[in-house]
Amino acid sequence: METFGAQHLGILHQWHMMIDDETASRIRETYDYEWTDEQV
Repeated sequence: METFGAQHLGILHQWHMMIDDETASRIRETYDYEWTDEQV
């Protein structure tokens, strides 16, 4: 939760979490790779 900025909801089950749009955008920017397996 701390690493990805998730918020605990706990509505449906104890691991129910939410990541807001701004945080999700930052995660996508960090982990969006422009290569494929063929280029590795």
